[in-house]
Amino acid sequence: MKRLPSVLAGIALMLGRGLSAPGETAAVTPPPVDVVIERMVERSRVGFGDDNGLQHTWRRFTVVEDLDSSGRVEKRRTKEHEVVGHGSVQEARLVKVDGREVPEKELRREGERERENRSRYAQRSGRKGNLELDEALIRKFKYQWVSNAVVDGRLNYVLAFTPAPGPDAPRIADRILSQLAGRIWVDGQTFEVSRIEAQSLKRITFGGFLAELSRLSFEMDRRPLPGGVWVNTRLDSRIEGRKLFDRFATRMEVVQDGFSSATPESSTR
Repeated sequence: MKRLPSVLAGIALMLGRGLSAPGETAAVTPPPVDVVIERMVERSRVGFGDDNGLQHTWRRFTVVEDLDSSGRVEKRRTKEHEVVGHGSVQEARLVKVDGREVPEKELRREGERERENRSRYAQRSGRKGNLELDEALIRKFKYQWVSNAVVDGRLNYVLAFTPAPGPDAPRIADRILSQLAGRIWVDGQTFEVSRIEAQSLKRITFGGFLAELSRLSFEMDRRPLPGGVWVNTRLDSRIEGRKLFDRFATRMEVVQDGFSSATPESSTR
């Protein structure tokens, strides 16, 4: 299986960290776009630790497919993790690879590889842990009102976003993020983002012309858990590019389900 360049693999891992399809809803007078953005920023400052003392457990299923030039699947790999989350802190334990139980030695090797990708991403992007929708990330973009919508029975405000003007970012991961455009669905009660659809606007080269990202697109769904913390429930992404003289195209789907909650004390008994 071809490996993604480490920065792109790190971004994929961070993103991997479904809701009903968003439908149009009856006309509701929305707040101004600037107000929605400021409420999102306020939420980002306090929301990541908002779990009311609850600890959650769930399963994460990841499918990675290498595609040929016609979009056909050449190789397919699956992983299953058991995840424990407390606020924004998540610990994932690899339990299956390609649908089979694997020896502890192989599990450790795969786990070390994942940690290595996260570490490289953190070093090169200046971000720690998950790719969180913090104030810095929110303010990287300009927003425009699109419509109201319903996601999982909740009123949402749909906004289009494009990169805000500014100097080129020195870090590769931030350069990629600053070239994204698309739409976000903002929950009308909490001002959390419940859905994102995004794609890159242009090709990005790295290390001179040693590597190139020609396409990045993804859709992500999120929902609230008991206690108030929001989690990603589905990610569907596609990355195309070139590393030296080899072109690659990879599709990744991550689904998280089977959520259950308990206090940290009771979960250790």
